[in-house]
Amino acid sequence: MITIDEARSRILRQVRKNPTTHRPLLESVGLVLAEDVISDVDSPPHDKSLVDGFAVRSSDEGVASRQLQVMELVTAGELPTVRVQPGTAVQIMTGAPVPEGADAVVMVEQTDADQMSRPEQVCIRGGNVVPAQYILLRGAAMKRGTEVLPSGHNVRSVDVGLLAEVGCCQVPVIAPPRVAVLATGNELIDARQLPTAGRIRNSNGPLLCALSASLGTRVSDLGIAPDQTRLLRQ
Repeated sequence: MITIDEARSRILRQVRKNPTTHRPLLESVGLVLAEDVISDVDSPPHDKSLVDGFAVRSSDEGVASRQLQVMELVTAGELPTVRVQPGTAVQIMTGAPVPEGADAVVMVEQTDADQMSRPEQVCIRGGNVVPAQYILLRGAAMKRGTEVLPSGHNVRSVDVGLLAEVGCCQVPVIAPPRVAVLATGNELIDARQLPTAGRIRNSNGPLLCALSASLGTRVSDLGIAPDQTRLLRQ
């Protein structure tokens, strides 16, 4: 009989790092990254509005108290076609790119505009307008060329969205370990059988298979072997 520590030590002396493989994005959860994952984009890819509202110039004299001419409507997925000039604004939806010339966004609730309308003019009301108001700057979340997940990271469900955002659809991971489970004992029978005198069902084998599978390993159930050296070696 040997101790648990000695058994573990003998096993680990035989362990070798598995090679790198690539798995589809949705099959990478629970596996370990073999390489650093680098972003190929800025996120967000442009200065974007955080609210539905109007893109304006914060330095525009009297912007918070007078009528501004609305030049166009920009929704998420579209690009602005005009530059915001003094006395003008661009109606903008959440996530849309901020047009040139504008450095602030005023939410629609702080204007006299109907949220569902496309007004020709808008009056900004309530408080000062400050630079960068309700704008998320390009690359604020992550910049192109930066590491987003390190080698050795265990991929979680929450990481899948990040991997998708940086285009990592074939994920470089370490091939999962392979585990073979062999239950031994003359007294053991298959769990599907009814025990006779002196026999018991094999419960430890299925338990160890399930525990191994829960750790992301590839499990082979070798069944039951009697207490005979020749058969065990086979």
